[in-house]
Order: sequence, then structure tokens, then C-alpha cells
Amino acid sequence: MRYRHIFLTALLFLVISFSWHGDSFSEVTEEKEEKTLEVQKLMKRPYSPRLSFISGLFTGYDSNVNLSPESEGDMFEEFLFSLNVRKPWIGESKLTFDYDMDVVNYNDITDGTSILNHVRLGAHKKLFSFNAGAGYDLGIVNYPYNDDGNYLFHKGFFYLGNYLLKNLYHKLLFEAGLKDYRDKKALSDTIDTYQGDEREDKRQSVEYSILTYLKKSLLLKLKAKFSVNNSNARYLDFYDYNSYQISPRLDYKLRKDLEVFSRFTYLRKDYKSRDVTSENYKQEDDIYAATAGMRYRLNKNNAVSLFYTYRNNSSNDSLEKYTENVVTMGWQFKF
Repeated sequence: MRYRHIFLTALLFLVISFSWHGDSFSEVTEEKEEKTLEVQKLMKRPYSPRLSFISGLFTGYDSNVNLSPESEGDMFEEFLFSLNVRKPWIGESKLTFDYDMDVVNYNDITDGTSILNHVRLGAHKKLFSFNAGAGYDLGIVNYPYNDDGNYLFHKGFFYLGNYLLKNLYHKLLFEAGLKDYRDKKALSDTIDTYQGDEREDKRQSVEYSILTYLKKSLLLKLKAKFSVNNSNARYLDFYDYNSYQISPRLDYKLRKDLEVFSRFTYLRKDYKSRDVTSENYKQEDDIYAATAGMRYRLNKNNAVSLFYTYRNNSSNDSLEKYTENVVTMGWQFKF
């Protein structure tokens, strides 16, 4: 049985506490979970074990925890536990179960402290020359010191993928979901009034990815994603937007025990009716993120890592502009 090596760096926390519209925490929480999963995927490689357990301890410094113009920084600690199960099913099909728990603690800015539980169930089958799969994805996010950010994110997914060439693989993924903010009411007809109903977002997205091993030790991947978000908030359809994302990734195995990783992501959000502060034109966010790091295997079960991430939002709303630097180092154990 061959095990995959998984590594997770620090979350890049998206918690905007200084904002004109007064309801930004839940909006930023949404981006935080998405980025958490993206960072997890960056470190996860395809693998074949039927059962795998991995845990990790990390520490680091975030220069802008709340992603605001004030740029208030803080040290953090993080614990990760991951359980992955692969079970053969009928014919060439298989069932999968993935569970991740990610606990992050900020020492001074405690409203950034979070607990993420993520569950993904899937069924996968070979169809002619295609790989096909479908399943259910559940994210459970809790903020112990700010209940407004807590939510459940239910998603269904379906994908098709195949090899264009021997070492060139591409995949098309569709997702549809409902995000339920359990302790946050939806905006009513004005910025400072709320409905009796909790805020809910409906999300549909399509993602295309293509990857190739230029050689055995060098992985190149490109991903493009389009999403539509519709919220039940009435005021200016405040959380209704289209987003466009493109993300190239390059991983290189320098030697048997040393790997380096890099990723660049550009994300654009076009809000349908939401105006910038005190103006009458629509808000548009251009978010850039770059991550680079390395992982060194001490032995079969232990690895240490060091990562750096830079993030910038050049929004056309001055109160949404920010930059962020995160340095993370950690230890990972596979058993």
C-alpha cells in the first residue's frame, strides 16, 4: 500500500472587520473557507491507499488577519487532521470518503479563530475513456468568538475527465450548493435592517482544469472557474455576484525527500447591484494571491515545511483594499 504525503499551510484569513456596509464578516468568511480548501488541494496528490490518516501542527504570522486597511497582524497556531478512505465498489467503480478538521487559533485577534469540519462523499466510475464521478460535499465552519460567521455549506458535484495524451489529463467539474448562515440574518430593504430569515446563498459553478507531468518530478496544472452567487439579501442584492478565477500551479520534486510548491491565483468578483462606498457605480474586486514553499521529508512518516503567501485585493472600493503576508512553518505526521 502506497501513501500520499499531504501538507497544509496556514489559512489566509479573510475577516474584514472595518467596512462601510456593516455585514462584511460573513462575506469574508465565505472566501476564507474557499481558500482553506484551495490550500488543502494544493498539497494533496492523487493516491491509492484504502485508508490514510494524517495530522499536522503549524505556527506562523499573519500580517493582516482582518484584511483591512489597518493591517493588524497576529501569531497563530493550527492543527490539522485528515482521514481518507478509498473502497473498490462494482466493477471499476469506487467509493470515497474524505474528512478534514482544521482548527486555527489567533492569540490576540480572537474573532479570527475558527474550526472547520469538511466532509466529502463520492462515487467514481470508468465510463469508456472517461473518469466520471458525483457526490456530496459539506463544509461546517464555526467561529467560537463570533457566531455571525458560522455556516453550513451543502454542495453536490459531478465531473468528467480523461487523458488527452498519455501524460495530459483534463477535467470538467460542476457544483451546485446552498450556504446556510446559521446565526446571521439576511439584509432587508436597508443596510441596517434584517429579515426574520437567516442569510442563505445559492451557488453554481463550473470548473475546468488541465494538468501534466512535464517530467516525473515536475507537475504543471492550470485551473479556470466561473461561479454565480445569489443571496436572499434584498438590499441592493448585496451578495449577488459573478466570479472568475484562474490559477496556475507548479510543483517540483528537487530530490526524493524535498519538494517545492508554487501557485498564483487571480480572482475577480463583479457585484450585480452593490455600489462602492458613497458612490453610484458597482463594486468590483480583483484579488491576487501567490504562494511558494517547500516540504522536507525527515523519514517515511514525518515532514517539516515552510511556506510564504502574499495576497492583495485591488478593489475599486477603498474600504475593501488590503494586502497580506503570511509565513507558516509546520510539522506533519502520517500514520
